[in-house]
Amino acid sequence: MPQNYNSFSHDNWHSLYHGGGTYLYYQHKFNNEGHYLSANAYGGWWGNQSKSTSFDHYEAQPQLSYDNRTQSPYTSGYGSLGINYSYPYSKKGEIGTGIDLDFSNSRSDYLRDTMDAANVYHTDALRSDSSRSGSTSASAYLSWRREWGNFTFSASARGSLNKSTSRHVAEPQFDTTIHYFSFSPSVYLSYSTESMHSFSLSYSTRTSHPSAGSLSRYVRYGIASYSTGNPDLAPSRSHEVELEWSKYFEKGHSVGIDASVETNTDEESSIDDPVYSPLFGRWVNFSKPYNAEDNRRFNISANAMYRPTAFLNFRLYTGITNNWYHVMVRPDKWIENQMTSWNISARIWAKLWNRLNVFVSGQYRSRRLGYSGTDIDEPYKSINLGMSADFFDRRLSLYFNANDIFNWEQWSRLDINPYSNSSYLSKSTSSYLTFGLTLRFGKMELSNSSREGIQEGSSSGRK
Repeated sequence: MPQNYNSFSHDNWHSLYHGGGTYLYYQHKFNNEGHYLSANAYGGWWGNQSKSTSFDHYEAQPQLSYDNRTQSPYTSGYGSLGINYSYPYSKKGEIGTGIDLDFSNSRSDYLRDTMDAANVYHTDALRSDSSRSGSTSASAYLSWRREWGNFTFSASARGSLNKSTSRHVAEPQFDTTIHYFSFSPSVYLSYSTESMHSFSLSYSTRTSHPSAGSLSRYVRYGIASYSTGNPDLAPSRSHEVELEWSKYFEKGHSVGIDASVETNTDEESSIDDPVYSPLFGRWVNFSKPYNAEDNRRFNISANAMYRPTAFLNFRLYTGITNNWYHVMVRPDKWIENQMTSWNISARIWAKLWNRLNVFVSGQYRSRRLGYSGTDIDEPYKSINLGMSADFFDRRLSLYFNANDIFNWEQWSRLDINPYSNSSYLSKSTSSYLTFGLTLRFGKMELSNSSREGIQEGSSSGRK
């Protein structure tokens, strides 16, 4: 029978992160009516060097206590090439097409040393690992847009050939490579009135395939657990329908309502289950991914923007979401969970002295059902502020952001799986400052959002 294990642990770790990237874009305009050919390329890398020491003491089973140290260097590289072509075949119609080539590769090493009774560290070969993973894809899309009076209809489809690899240096017999094709169509219909009302209806669907790592039979061992992949995993499917209404006023005021329904079937999720392991000589936790989740999300939200002057605006967003999950909690054992949550965010933006952009944003999210369907995320809140300014005819831009100025951010989660009982709280110093500098060269034709110079995502409220 499973036993109870009570332990006290102490961990000390530090990491050094590094990274960088570059982006190139070129556009050739055949005319000023939207007929163009563009090309883009970007690439970069990021990684970290992490080291830690940990001690875990079992009061009732002192023979299980351990003291170890780990090193886990990680590096990742990525890149993309894209070509896009747009051709307005009439004043009311347009077609577009393009291709993209993407790749990413990563190297992950996990080196663990365990201390023996003589206080000497020895390499823990069972739990150490050196792995390599990568993915490449070649995709193409085709889109069509047509206007009929106040109606606009558009449709698009993207097809992609993909390759995913997973390798383990010390055990090549578990190397896994998969190839698959994905197809994602979408349709969109909108209607606008002379009184500046706008209505739209859209539908999209996609298929997500498991990675090579999720399909691999390679076994990863922890201190009191082990996990493996599942070669029987099937793709998951998603469908989303969205209905929107917006009303625009003079001076840029606006209000809007959005309602959407999203369904996902055969979502991948890892199942944890206590099993007796002859290798450990006791009961431990075993984890394996399954097509273990069907879910449905219904969301209705409202937004408003008030602009008393061209240099001041207020934005408000609020939403209510109902999540339903049908989840496998043990092999062939399913449960249903459902919860309604709400969120609100606000943002104030002002331009001072015709140069300095300033914003303050805040957001709050209530208790909600977690993405696994078997846990609850506790409420979340934060307040942010920032400034930006342009110089030398916008050739130079500077910005400053302060995240979570009251250090409120924390992540708290309660497990509601009937076969387990746990809670999780993560709190770190979430108040931090960021500074940035942008230099621009050549002819500039920027969108209104770019001219504002402050990232809108900081106050989306969809956290």
